[in-house]
Amino acid sequence: MKSGPVRAAALATLALVLVACGRPTDPPAPPPEAGAAGESTAPEAEAPAPDGLTPAAADTFRRLQAAAESRDTAALIAIAAESPGFAYTFGDEADFAEYVAGAQMRGRDPVGDLAQILAMPPGETTLDGVRVFHWPYFYDWEASRYTAETRADAARIVGEAAAAQINDDLAYLGPRAAIDENGQWIFYLTGD
Repeated sequence: MKSGPVRAAALATLALVLVACGRPTDPPAPPPEAGAAGESTAPEAEAPAPDGLTPAAADTFRRLQAAAESRDTAALIAIAAESPGFAYTFGDEADFAEYVAGAQMRGRDPVGDLAQILAMPPGETTLDGVRVFHWPYFYDWEASRYTAETRADAARIVGEAAAAQINDDLAYLGPRAAIDENGQWIFYLTGD
């Protein structure tokens, strides 16, 4: 079942109703149990999405980030399959799974690259009236907009030499990804 704004709103409403229906005599929840080394066994809080994303885009962002950080290629492939028109290469690989496997065989790390760019703040643009959030924030910038900080961010992704070559004639060509306001993963490209 696809999750979307309607489902999220329904779940939020349900949560509010359940809280409102609680009796004042209900006992407080017990503290989280401690693990073997005194660690909490309570589930970890969901990682926050960057500010400004729509709820649907934030949901997809969190799913992508969790999959990339945990190196869960199967989850990334599933998210790509849910997104009609998802673009991942300018090459001739048959599908995203084949693309990722081929890149890994060539010594590249597309999953690690995705985790790295999703750790940065997003940029935003509008395409055909639809808001699009993209990573890294500077991927569509003219070189004249780059600051020392932007160049340092680019260098962390593509290396010092490639970042130094970014100019008005040669744009950033490192890994980049985008999610639209409706939560569709639009693309993940790793080259020109």
